[in-house]
Amino acid sequence: MKTTIDSARVIGVIGLAKNTGKTTTLNALTAKQRARDIAITSIGLDGEAIDQVTHLPKPRIHVRKGSVIATAEGTLAHAECNLDVLETTSLTTALGPVVIARALCPGNAVIAGPTSNKDLSALIERLKTHAPSVYVDGAFNRLTFANVAAFDGVVLATGAAVNKDMEKTLTKTDHVLNLFALPVDHASVKDAFAIDTHRKRVTHTKRSMQTIVESEDPVQTVHWPGAFTEQSAARLVRHRLGNFTLVLDDATKALFNERTMRHLKTLRITLRVRRAIAVLLVTLNPQSPTGHHYNKDAFLKAAKARFNVPVINVMDKEDTAHETIP
Repeated sequence: MKTTIDSARVIGVIGLAKNTGKTTTLNALTAKQRARDIAITSIGLDGEAIDQVTHLPKPRIHVRKGSVIATAEGTLAHAECNLDVLETTSLTTALGPVVIARALCPGNAVIAGPTSNKDLSALIERLKTHAPSVYVDGAFNRLTFANVAAFDGVVLATGAAVNKDMEKTLTKTDHVLNLFALPVDHASVKDAFAIDTHRKRVTHTKRSMQTIVESEDPVQTVHWPGAFTEQSAARLVRHRLGNFTLVLDDATKALFNERTMRHLKTLRITLRVRRAIAVLLVTLNPQSPTGHHYNKDAFLKAAKARFNVPVINVMDKEDTAHETIP
């Protein structure tokens, strides 16, 4: 695995759903590097022993001796290792200010990082001064609100917890990978726009303190700020609006399923992004805590045949230890 992440200094570890092996993936990735070269933080709360939604046991984030973590001060008492606080930042969370600490011995930890774009970016810059590699633990829906521009790449964890049907899990994962592979649009795009449902076209608007002036001409390219959701897409589909390029900030802002993607293509809406995010690796968890499991060999074979990125079964210790990724 190490050859995949060598060139990436800041890596986001994303779970496509709860219990897809995200924490196990993070632990496996950090185990491949020198302990003192690693800093770990999270978007929100991670590493707790019991899942707050399913109430099932969760794998813990393992911190090695010499590694650095950034977490809310209120979580320090729950760490199973001694921590040397290097600095207390001005970044705040519901569990207190974010502190940066180095592990004096190995052990598990609860990690709760900032949730705002500004704070996450500032924290990543601070962590870079303490370690050459920074790992950010987060779920796909959380990344929508995170500054992924600070990431050099992401690792996507998927598995049986996504759906009982293996084919549906593969399809959803493939859809997300396609979103991350969207071309970048470098053209200058105006942010303000209006949807003219009567004449079925999209126009730019010029906004001032008192008035909104709409262009008389339809536009070819529109920037959609923030999340583009199923509801957003439904409005375009309902009014049969199409024949333009829709530019999103990045792949994590595309919060719609593969069926909606097909509708957009039918309307000849071309998707682009302002920022590209490289998917470095896909990890598979063929097991689900609710009891349904996939055949691990069939899952791995199907994923490798379908995905155009390196794939490993993170739950298979032998695969994790010996897999060589180009």
